[in-house]
Amino acid sequence: MSPPEVSFVHVYPGFVKTGLSRELTGIGPAIAKVVFAPVMALLHIPIDETGERQIYFATSARFPPRSGGAEGIALVEGVGSAIGADGKPGGGDYLIDYEAEGTIERVQALIKNLVEDGTAEKIWTHTEEEFVRITGSTAV
Repeated sequence: MSPPEVSFVHVYPGFVKTGLSRELTGIGPAIAKVVFAPVMALLHIPIDETGERQIYFATSARFPPRSGGAEGIALVEGVGSAIGADGKPGGGDYLIDYEAEGTIERVQALIKNLVEDGTAEKIWTHTEEEFVRITGSTAV
C-alpha cells in the first residue's frame, strides 16, 4: 500500500519497440527477434505514444492518491477515478493495463490476500529500510 498522499501507477504499456534487442547476440536472441517481429509489427505502441501515456498517468486526476496530495489535471465529464488495486475508485495504487484501465478482479483478489497475510506491510517496511540504508536518513 502506498502512503495516503501518493499515487503509484504500475503500467503494462503493451509492446514498445525500444531497440533494446539490437544489443543481443547469438542464436537465442536471433530466434526471438524473428518470432516477435510479426507481433511487434501488429501490436507495438510507438515510443512517443508510450511517453504521452506515462505523462497522462502522472498528471491526470484519474489516478488520485487515497487522500490528500495533488489532484491532477481535471477529468472531462463522465470520466471518473480509475479503479485501484483494492477494487475501489481512487484507491491510490493502480495496476493499469494496455487500454489504461484499472485492475481486473483476479489481481484485486491476489492483492487483498497479500495485504491480509501481512506481505504488503513487510514489503513496505523493507522498502523504507532500504531507503534508510541507501540515503542514511528516513523520509519525513
